[in-house]
Amino acid sequence: MGRLWQTLLLAKWNPVFAWIPMESVLNQNRTKYYDTLYYGQHNNDSSQFIEFTLFSLLKTLKKIYSDSLSSGQNKHQVKHQVKLTEIQNKVLKALNNKQLSRKEIFATIGMVSDTRSFKRHIEPLLKAKLIKMTIPEKPNSRNQKSTRVKNIK
Repeated sequence: MGRLWQTLLLAKWNPVFAWIPMESVLNQNRTKYYDTLYYGQHNNDSSQFIEFTLFSLLKTLKKIYSDSLSSGQNKHQVKHQVKLTEIQNKVLKALNNKQLSRKEIFATIGMVSDTRSFKRHIEPLLKAKLIKMTIPEKPNSRNQKSTRVKNIK
């Protein structure tokens, strides 16, 4: 009954606690839980029990947060993972620290600049946000160039 009361009281204070399996958290540390309860009842001091409960909650919250971060990152990485062709790798290399027009990109990698080549090799890089246009609001501008997106780590 005490654990249910704790869960309800904490969940009313902050909804995040409604999702923490308090019963499991305290059950994992059952010996320490009963020791601190015993100490509190016999010494008329609940501070040790409160510290134990808060520490257990903090440990659980950190684990939940860490698990959600790692699973979120993995999903994000898999979702945005792009298999690049040899030509696309050459395009990325050509755009290292440079802004090049479509024609200049293909000249640099030794290919003819035509619509089909653009759609096959450059468009997927734009969609994957590995490169970006310098004038995105005017994709057909004669001054349009492409540049490599900087990796943020």
